[in-house]
Amino acid sequence: MLPILLLGFWGPVCAAQTGMMAQQVKAAMLYKFLGYVEWPPETFATPSAPYTIAVAGAPDIRNELLQVASSRSVSNRPVIVRNITSTRDLEGVHLLFIGEDTPARIRERLLKRASQQATVAVTESDTDLPRGAIIHFHPVGERIGFDVSLENAHARNLKLSARLLAVATRVYRGAP
Repeated sequence: MLPILLLGFWGPVCAAQTGMMAQQVKAAMLYKFLGYVEWPPETFATPSAPYTIAVAGAPDIRNELLQVASSRSVSNRPVIVRNITSTRDLEGVHLLFIGEDTPARIRERLLKRASQQATVAVTESDTDLPRGAIIHFHPVGERIGFDVSLENAHARNLKLSARLLAVATRVYRGAP
C-alpha cells in the first residue's frame, strides 16, 4: 500500500517508472484526481453519494486503488472502485482508467461512451487524448507525468482545478 506521505504529496510526479512502484503512483494519482475535478451538480443524487472509479484492464492498479480507497473519502464522499469490461458498466462512473493492456477496440468504445457523460477518462496510451481521454499518463524520465485535454473536459461540463493543471506536463486547450 502507498505511504500516506505520497497521497498528500502533489508535484511533478513522484517515483520510479518501473514495476510495482509505478502502479502505486498511478493509483494514488487517480485517487487524488477526484479532488481536483468539479462535476455538474446533477452528477450526484445526494451530498454523500460515492465517487465511482472504474478500471479497464490494469489489475495491479485496480488492486492498489481498492486498498487506497477502502478507508478514505474524497470531499466527504466514499470512493467505490470496480472493474469494467464493457460500455454498459460505465453508468454512474466519475473516473475511468483504461490500462495499456486493454485491447484497442475496447479502449475506443469506452472512450466514446465516456465522452457522452461526465466521466474523467484517464489512459496510458498517447493516442487517446484526441479520442476523448481527459488525462494521459506518460513517462517523464524516471517519473510519471500526465497531459490534460481541457477541450475534452469542457465538452463534458467538467471543471479541472488550476492546481491540477499546474502540475500537468502539458495542458491542451484545443485539440491535442
